[in-house]
Amino acid sequence: MIHTVLDVVRDALRRCVGANPNGEEIVHVATPAKSVEGQRDCLGVTFLALEPEPHMCVSKSAAAALNLNVVFMVYASFSDYREGLRLLSACLECFQKTPHLGRSDFPALPMDGIFVEPHYFSADRLLSFWHPFDREIPPVLFFRLRSVAFAADAFTAEPVSEFGETWRT
Repeated sequence: MIHTVLDVVRDALRRCVGANPNGEEIVHVATPAKSVEGQRDCLGVTFLALEPEPHMCVSKSAAAALNLNVVFMVYASFSDYREGLRLLSACLECFQKTPHLGRSDFPALPMDGIFVEPHYFSADRLLSFWHPFDREIPPVLFFRLRSVAFAADAFTAEPVSEFGETWRT
């Protein structure tokens, strides 16, 4: 489920920011610890955490579902710092103009739609995210996907048998 909603976020951002002049996609689901293979300048979408949705009322028929918020970040890894900031601004504008991502535009969504909103962390918390990566802090924005329903009977992912380089999309 997490990978599916982050793929939808990636696709929404790709629609907003486009591609490099050579046709390479700019936005990828990736971790800051690894670069996107074969590409120097990119925006990365990275999962950070799940948070409870405190104001959701769950009906008895949906007892097996968890309503959670998916917290993610979009970071800019560009040799030109200003270009990274420009593209992060385009990401912010994208979600300001279209805070709701619906199944009609993104058929891969396992629910009717998700809401994207900015998420804020203190400076200390921000620094703690980057400490494990032992690198300078790139420009970054944090967002939250509101009320993503994780249903127990909807889990369809195959078990992971090995790790490789193919996980980056």
